Amino acid sequence: MKKIFFICLFIAIGTSCFAQNNLPPAYLTSELYIMLDDNTPNDTRVFEADMAEFNFTSLQQANRFFSFFNDPMVSFAPVISTQKVIITITPTADKRSWGFQQWAMYFKNKVSTQREQLGFVDFTQR
Repeated sequence: MKKIFFICLFIAIGTSCFAQNNLPPAYLTSELYIMLDDNTPNDTRVFEADMAEFNFTSLQQANRFFSFFNDPMVSFAPVISTQKVIITITPTADKRSWGFQQWAMYFKNKVSTQREQLGFVDFTQR
C-alpha cells in the first residue's frame, strides 16, 4: 500500500515539475470537498488545486492535513512553495469509467463519512 502511494507521489511530483503549471485545475471547497474541472478530458488523472486559503506554514502541516484524505484511489502531494496541491486519482478497475460528477460524489461522501465518524477534527494537528 505504501509502495503504491510513493509511486503515485513520485508520478505526481514528476508530472508537476515537467508540466510547468499546465495541470488541469481542481478546487477545494470550504467544506473540504474536491471539485474537478468539467472542461478537462474525462481520462485526466492528475490535477492541481490552490491550497493558499488553508494558510499552511510548513510542509509537515500540509502533509498532516492531506494525509487524512489520502486513500488507495486518491493521493495529495502539497507543494508549499507554490501553495498548490497535486491531486492524483488512481481508480480501481470498476471505477475507470467514472466521470467527474461521480468522482465529486465520491469525494463528498468520503468527507461526510469521515465527519460522521470523527466529528470535528483539526486535521493540521493530527
